[in-house]
Amino acid sequence: MNLFQNHFKKAVKFSLRLLGIYLVLGVLVFEYGSIFNNNFLTLKEVIIKTSIIFFVLVVFSLSYPYLQSFLKSSEKKGTNFIENNNYSKHKRLVDPINEKIKLNNSKIIKFIKEINYTKLDYLRNVDPFEFEKIISDMYKKLGYKTKLTSKSNDKGFDIVMTKDNIKYLVECKRYSESNLIGRELIQKFFAAVYNERAEKGFFVTTSDFRKTSLQYIKGLDEKIELINNQKLLSLLELAYPNKMPLTEYKQICDICGLEVNFCYPNDKIKECANGHTVSTKIEMLIKNANNATNIV
Repeated sequence: MNLFQNHFKKAVKFSLRLLGIYLVLGVLVFEYGSIFNNNFLTLKEVIIKTSIIFFVLVVFSLSYPYLQSFLKSSEKKGTNFIENNNYSKHKRLVDPINEKIKLNNSKIIKFIKEINYTKLDYLRNVDPFEFEKIISDMYKKLGYKTKLTSKSNDKGFDIVMTKDNIKYLVECKRYSESNLIGRELIQKFFAAVYNERAEKGFFVTTSDFRKTSLQYIKGLDEKIELINNQKLLSLLELAYPNKMPLTEYKQICDICGLEVNFCYPNDKIKECANGHTVSTKIEMLIKNANNATNIV
């Protein structure tokens, strides 16, 4: 209320001064109007128009502080918009840290997975299509060029390989230990090798082969090679040599993006160079890497 009274007093003083000047001019015009053939305003008209101008001046003077307040408010909103944009820019600047964290975690997961490739329990629990990718990557490391077939493929093979311009096929079966490969599957695979005019086919499984399968391929050794769980482990160890258990690894600080050295399994919580607390994620990453699916 005091603020309004102050503005009102200032407005009235300002308007009265202008009114006084205008009245003096109006009286002079009225007194000497006859000199100019009465073309000027009458005293009544001068008073009416002066009153209107006075009223307009008072209203403007009273509304000016509120107009000023509104402009400041609009300016503040504009500042908030700029600040929001700066926040978005800051967020974009932080994104590379998140990408660095994701990349680092993916490296740890890849390392853990490659260690687990030589473990039958792990291989028997991965997704079947993931198992096919593991076998494809294994043969790549052994010098082959590989290409996975589509998931909907039902031609009796999962991978097409070439080496020295020679074509090979691979069939992958991620089976439990007790689920042995029978003769029917081998026959189907041999037909695929013949139809695709491949030089040879590799039938890979995490289980083993029935006697009927072994009897069937006698005399077909040059066209079909059966790779059971033990042979598969030997090939994987050849493809991924010197994979020692994970002991040291780097983890990224979620706040500043600095690398922190951890030792598995002893280190649980450490600080980065900026003093931020960094908790290990290795158990969570190992758990995610070892997520089991149904064994068939």
